[in-house]
Amino acid sequence: MPGRDAGSTGTPKGVMISHDALASALAMWRDHYSLPGGGGRYPMVSSSSFDQSVGELTRALTHGGELHICSREVLRDPDSLVEFLRHANPVMLDCVPAVLRMAADSERFDDGRSAMSARVMSAMSTRVLTLGGERWSRTEARRFLRGLRGSMLSNVYGLTECTVDSVGWRVDPDHAGLGMPIGTPLSNSTVYVLGEDGRPLPPGAVGELFLGGRSLAWGYLNRPALTAERFVPDPHGAPGGRLYRTGDRARFRADGNLEFLGRADRQVKIRGFRVEIAEVQAAVGECGGVEAVHVVVAAGPHGSSVLVAYVVAEGDVDMSPARNRLPAHMVPTRVVRVDRLPRLANGKIDETALPPYGKDGAAADSAAASIADSLELQIAQAWSAVLGLPVDEHGADFFHDLGGTSLLAVQAVTEVRRVTGRHVPFAALFDHPCLDVFTAACRTAPAMASSAPRQPDQGGPR
Repeated sequence: MPGRDAGSTGTPKGVMISHDALASALAMWRDHYSLPGGGGRYPMVSSSSFDQSVGELTRALTHGGELHICSREVLRDPDSLVEFLRHANPVMLDCVPAVLRMAADSERFDDGRSAMSARVMSAMSTRVLTLGGERWSRTEARRFLRGLRGSMLSNVYGLTECTVDSVGWRVDPDHAGLGMPIGTPLSNSTVYVLGEDGRPLPPGAVGELFLGGRSLAWGYLNRPALTAERFVPDPHGAPGGRLYRTGDRARFRADGNLEFLGRADRQVKIRGFRVEIAEVQAAVGECGGVEAVHVVVAAGPHGSSVLVAYVVAEGDVDMSPARNRLPAHMVPTRVVRVDRLPRLANGKIDETALPPYGKDGAAADSAAASIADSLELQIAQAWSAVLGLPVDEHGADFFHDLGGTSLLAVQAVTEVRRVTGRHVPFAALFDHPCLDVFTAACRTAPAMASSAPRQPDQGGPR
């Protein structure tokens, strides 16, 4: 299956998963989640290029179930997504938290909340909900559980190289400790937290996470050197055993649960995908006019993480080469021009001296005063609130110029509905991504019966 190793340069690699490894994972999923063997519906909401889709597909096929594939168009429209989940009425839903946050946007106009509510969860009567690929909060967990009404909610961790899932935790939002743990090893996995000397660390000590067990991949297709680097002998298990070094930092808590603490290198998670910062920097560095570049991870809207590129350049930067080379989740959300990259005495970039994200010369929460049209100003402010950066050009493209994603587009349309009082179709932003053209499309949208429009002089975006 396609995947990216922990030392990725961004080029997809073939991860060699054996039939035995997949069979082990399937047996684990069946037992751990008590999946029925006589049918049921299993939705597939992940892209086929995402390893999570392997579990969605094979669980349905091996449990006599129906596979309900969610289209890209449905995923772009929260109202349609809720209806899809209601119709699917799934035995098990396996997704990233962002999918459920998107579904919540279908009702944000009505209840004024941006987080998941019980009504979205009650649209389906799933027995098992598993969330992974990104962090989520205890507050969200409580809302999820209220809607699930006794069903199982699980926080999971795993990698392509270990056949998707290796660690899981049945969520208890009142569990003691800071943050939610990722849990304990699943039945198909062996888990170690090792120090630099290769020895297991005691509870509380932070080290690198190593995974092993029956679901471990053979290695990378036609990449023997990389396989040898990442798949190493297991000195603590049976003879001939192997481990995969994840490059993730972790520690065991006193209660035996594992806590994920981020990457040991500069690789990060963006929208559930592992991203190598060095590759993003290399791609941006090839853009015209760029003399130097440094990419950082910043806090984005609604608890997400975004990439920000600080560039030294004489004029405007044409990001086309980077967009053509990189997948969408690796393209920086914001490009900030600086006169120089500040450095420490040892020559490394001083990230604390870089200007704040979204604040290079203009407040991130305001649109330019040059936008005189009241409706366009409301829309620009709505976009700014979601993107966390100024929106001040009539022809600004939500995706290409401002770094918007499909998930952010849904949130932007929801915010536009709220501030304008118009029932703007979610598809409108995908069809008309430029600010001026999108504004023209919004003029013909009918008024929403549940609320009056918000006037632009009543304040800026939320």
